[in-house]
Amino acid sequence: MFKVNKKLIAVLLLFSVLGAGYFYKDRVVNYIFGLPQIKKPIEIFFSDVENVAKEVFTPPPLRVEKEVETTLLTRNGIVLWTNIHRAENGLVPLSENTRLVYAAVEKLNDMFENQYFAHVSPAGLGVTHWVDRAGYEYLIVGENLALGNFEDDADLVQAWMDSPGHRKNILGNYTEIGAATGRGIFEGRQTWLAVQVFGRPVSDCPQPSVQLQSEINIYETNIKSTENSLTFLKIQIERIAPARRAFKEDYSELVNEYNALVAQYNGLVEELQTMIEEYNGQVKEFNNCVQTNL
Repeated sequence: MFKVNKKLIAVLLLFSVLGAGYFYKDRVVNYIFGLPQIKKPIEIFFSDVENVAKEVFTPPPLRVEKEVETTLLTRNGIVLWTNIHRAENGLVPLSENTRLVYAAVEKLNDMFENQYFAHVSPAGLGVTHWVDRAGYEYLIVGENLALGNFEDDADLVQAWMDSPGHRKNILGNYTEIGAATGRGIFEGRQTWLAVQVFGRPVSDCPQPSVQLQSEINIYETNIKSTENSLTFLKIQIERIAPARRAFKEDYSELVNEYNALVAQYNGLVEELQTMIEEYNGQVKEFNNCVQTNL
C-alpha cells in the first residue's frame, strides 16, 4: 500500500499558501486591513491666456496730393478731431495713452529715416513692434497713416473719415489713442506724415489671478511629493504583509501612517480641484471679454 508522506504534504501546502498570499498580497492589504483607495492625481487643463489671438487693423495708408500750404498738424488736434467724430457717431472719446504716443512717434521717425510709407517697414516691422516696444499690452490695436500737405488737423482727420478703412479705425471699439505728426523730406520734397495708433488694453478685461495660478503650481508639487511617499509606504507594507503577525506593531504603525497620508493627499487633491475650477472660470471670463471687445 502506498504510504502517505505527511511531512511532504505539509510542506507543499505551506508553499501553496505562501504563493497565494504573495499573488493576492495587494488585495489582502487593501481588503482585510481596510486601506483607503488612493485618488489619482487630477489632470489639469489650463486655458493659456497669453495665447489669445490679438487683432490688428491696418487699412491701406492714405496719401494725398494737395498743393496747399499747411499751417500746422498737431498731435492734440488729431486726437481732438478724432473724438469729435466719435461723439457725432454716439461713441465715447478715446483717452490719450503715453505708450501709444511713443509708438506713433517711433513709427513716424522710422518712416522718415528709412524713406517708406507703409504699415510694415523694409525691416519687416509693423505696428505691433512699436506697440510692444512701448510696453503696451493690448487686446486690439489699429494704425492709420497719412502723407500729404493737409490744410490742418480737421482736414487730415476728415480725409481719414472719408476712407472706409480709416473711418472704421476711428470709430472702432478702442478706448485709447496715440498720435504723431511731422514735416520732413520724403521722396525728395517737403511733406507731412501723420500716424494714429489705436488700442484697447488688456486691462479692460479681468485677467486670471497670477497668485492663484502660482498656488496651483505649489499644490501640484506637494501632491506629487505626497504621492511618492505613499508609493514608498505601500511597498513597505507589501513586504511585511506575509509576516505581519510576527511584526504586528511595525505593520500597524506603517498602515496607520499610510492611512493618515492618504487622508492628507485626498484633502490636497480636493483643494486643488476647487482652485482649478476657480482659475478656469476666470480664464473663461477673460476670453469671453476678449471676444466681446474685438
